Amino acid sequence: PGGEDGGLSFSLEPSWGEAASGTQALWQAQAGLGGQERGGGAGAPLADAPGWTPDRLAMELGWGIVLPNGAQVAPFGRWSREGAAGYRLNAGTRLTALGAPTEAEGASRGPQLTVDLFGEQASDGAQPAQRRVGLLGRIAFR
Repeated sequence: PGGEDGGLSFSLEPSWGEAASGTQALWQAQAGLGGQERGGGAGAPLADAPGWTPDRLAMELGWGIVLPNGAQVAPFGRWSREGAAGYRLNAGTRLTALGAPTEAEGASRGPQLTVDLFGEQASDGAQPAQRRVGLLGRIAFR
């Protein structure tokens, strides 16, 4: 949430096709839009094709606050719909430590560390909602 200057941020992420993770995503041929094939059948049409309606939808709202040392703290809330009846609701705080700024442009360069601490409630629609606390870290090299 928030750019490198901080402030309000909003994102909307539609996704088409089945969710696949890890190596499964690399090896499966999944259909993105109606009228195409799903990974299993040779020439089988996609009967439950969503057309232009996304299978999953995620929205995130946050507010970035830049600290004196250049790091950023950003409280955020995220809601996502996963399938017909599933949902995921997150609320937490993101800490982003930017790389060292370059002298010429003032832009950050080098590794960027991001850590999210959040609470989550998730349900697939068939089971009662599950609640958990999460800690997620990412390093990006620029």
